[in-house]
Parts: sequence; C-alpha cells; structure tokens
Amino acid sequence: MHLSSAIQHLYPKANPFRDFLVQDDTDGRGPYIAYWGLDAPQPTDEELQHAWDEYQKSNDFSAKPESLEQRIQILEQQNASLLLLMSEIQGDKRKKSNVLMSFWGSGKK
Repeated sequence: MHLSSAIQHLYPKANPFRDFLVQDDTDGRGPYIAYWGLDAPQPTDEELQHAWDEYQKSNDFSAKPESLEQRIQILEQQNASLLLLMSEIQGDKRKKSNVLMSFWGSGKK
C-alpha cells in the first residue's frame, strides 16, 4: 500500500507537508504516519487499506478517458501521486545520508 496516496484518497484537500507526515525509518517495519495534524481522527490500518483499494479502483488508467477534462484530471492525480512518492523517496535518501554522516562523524570506523 502507498500510505500517502491512501491518505490523500481519504482527505483530498490534505496537504502532506502540513497536515500529515508519512515516514519510513528503514527498520523493516515500513512506512507509518509520523505526524497527524488534521482535525479528523487518524485513520486505522483497516481504513487506510480500504482507501488504498478504492484509490486503485478509481485510478484505473487502463480505461481511456472519454473527454479532455477527464484526461486532465487523471494526469493531475498521477502527478500528485508521483510528487508524493518522490518526496517520500527523497526523505528516505536524506535520512540514510544523515545516518551515514553521523556514523562517520562519530569517529567509528
């Protein structure tokens, strides 16, 4: 499940940089909600899984859109999902880099 996309499906107006934060500590447990700032209750794992399933159904890109407006909407949704994924990946890379820098900076070899 792509956690950020599931949350965005539940709360389409939520800003992932202000309203919630998905984090992965690369400890094998996977991504989790590290910060929840929405006025709505934080969704359960079951609610998130259901939202992810619904997101995938609603974003079936194999069907050709009927109109230009539908094509634009699909492209906007794909772009938002890719930006969220890219943000998560960049955060993971920064975190790994910081861990390595702190390891080398501590004098351990």
